Amino acid sequence: MEPGTLRALKILVVVMGVAIVGGTATLGILIIKHLRGSDPAPTAVTTLPIPASPTALLHQLDEPGGSTITAIALSPDRLAIQLRGGGPDRVVLLDARSGTPIARIALSP
Repeated sequence: MEPGTLRALKILVVVMGVAIVGGTATLGILIIKHLRGSDPAPTAVTTLPIPASPTALLHQLDEPGGSTITAIALSPDRLAIQLRGGGPDRVVLLDARSGTPIARIALSP
């Protein structure tokens, strides 16, 4: 190899080494910043008025015997209840304020 080629190769190796170290340091800093700032932003909480009578909180779903609740999800104005058993799996949507059923959705197997 000629001296000029060897010198260019050395410079290239040093530059690439510095780029690797700098990139690794930048990646480490970004990961640390992400982990420190990983607290999710506060979300709005929906509060529903509590009735004066505790029995007013009770609502009965007209579902067949053997039905079990497998999941519940709440949005500001809807309550989704996933049911299993007593027929096909299904989701019942309720009005979150009144508790009245809005829709029943049958889930196919």
